[in-house]
Amino acid sequence: MLRSCAAWLCVSLVVATAAQAGEWNQWRGPNRDGYEPDSPPLVRELPAEGLTPLWVADASTPTGGGGGGGWSSPVIAGGQVYIYSHVRTKRENVTLPPEKFPQLTDDQKASMTADERDAYEGDHRKERIARQDLEHRWTERLVAFEAATGKVRWENQCESRATRFPQSGTPAVVDGKVLVHGARGRVRAVDVRTGADVWSAQLPGEFSDEHHPSSIAVAGGVAVVAAGRVFGLQVSDGKFLWQADVEPETNSSSSPVIWSHSGAYYAVAHIGHGETACFDLRDGHELWRVKSEAGRSTPVVVGDRLITYGNSRKGGLRCYAMTPDGAEEVWTNSTVADEGCSPVVVEGNVFAHGDRKVACIDLATGKTNWRRELDLERPRYTSLIAADGKVIFAAEALVCFEASPGEFALLIDGRFDREGTVASERHFREQLHIDDLERTPEGQKEAESLWRKQISGGPAQCVSPAIDDGRIYLRLKDNRVACYDLRVRR
Repeated sequence: MLRSCAAWLCVSLVVATAAQAGEWNQWRGPNRDGYEPDSPPLVRELPAEGLTPLWVADASTPTGGGGGGGWSSPVIAGGQVYIYSHVRTKRENVTLPPEKFPQLTDDQKASMTADERDAYEGDHRKERIARQDLEHRWTERLVAFEAATGKVRWENQCESRATRFPQSGTPAVVDGKVLVHGARGRVRAVDVRTGADVWSAQLPGEFSDEHHPSSIAVAGGVAVVAAGRVFGLQVSDGKFLWQADVEPETNSSSSPVIWSHSGAYYAVAHIGHGETACFDLRDGHELWRVKSEAGRSTPVVVGDRLITYGNSRKGGLRCYAMTPDGAEEVWTNSTVADEGCSPVVVEGNVFAHGDRKVACIDLATGKTNWRRELDLERPRYTSLIAADGKVIFAAEALVCFEASPGEFALLIDGRFDREGTVASERHFREQLHIDDLERTPEGQKEAESLWRKQISGGPAQCVSPAIDDGRIYLRLKDNRVACYDLRVRR
């Protein structure tokens, strides 16, 4: 029987209680911009025999939609890697009652007024989510791995509820606590050493089946949470501090960021309806908002510049000059767009992915330096990261290129086999004798089948990588977690 918010402990004797400066302790890294500022030199090519993982851990941390576990990304702090998942298991011997509000047929919809349809659809959704809670047991799982070995240090499990999609916020590690944005407006803090619960807070308002996969941002002792509205909680004890006065957004996918200006902290967030707003971190007072046409991506703050990214070319990339009194648009670039990928800025250049293309845009002018198409099938929602003058994209494959405005310079294009080895496509083709098989029509079919079976691993879709001290951490398609050492060997 699952104990509510209980912790299963396998605790090491020495664990840091706070994130060290520069650690990838939250969504998109130490500054929430996808950039690791203190990286050691990274490799420029894969070993001839491929890159094998330092470790691969299987602790039942599934990813995916439905009851698959969600799409939370890993974070690293104090020598530990943290993974959050929202999973369901089917209850035994459950008989569901007949539906009172089954799905409407087209004829039934046509016979109703718009208000009647809306009311019925609302009842249908409520009934559907209630039936999911009856049929399945939902659990929020937070697992801490030893960063050096992948050994599970502790696991915290908490009884949860169903949402339309699994909750997918990435944890934040601060002041000896792991902060988790869970389902239906619940925020929790867990002790980094033991996995024991520190506090639990329920955000005000009504939360039903909507999922809010945004990730908590922290500054000045305040945790900023986007869950329909924007909220501020006290990190030390979960005390409710403020609620921003904005119209509720049913699906908060974008995560807020922190802007530091003249000794003060501000929260900047996409608030839905194509708008981006800035809030005083002390009381949640809204200072300004702009029509950015931004979508699900996370904004990027570089000094007093704000970069937003839209779901379509209409929104595109936009740059704003911020002050506490307002934000003025500097430029718009419509080269690329994406439904969820967030850009990264390296040495005055913005790198963004969209529709299998990557582009480099000058931060000062908005001019496109270059754009190139990647050899990938359908990468979605995964955000770029950067370290050591290189940009890394881990979607379907491990792609690495120079963070250079001059031209697109591909360094690594690695595919994954079932054991987690990363190597070039040519390496695997030779290893599996694909060229020989493809000489006949029958052999081509065999080659395709063999490739799908053997080279079908790789990063989970919609999850972004984390990098810390030259080691990259990935959630894989097969629900495992893997660590690879990208440092130059001396």
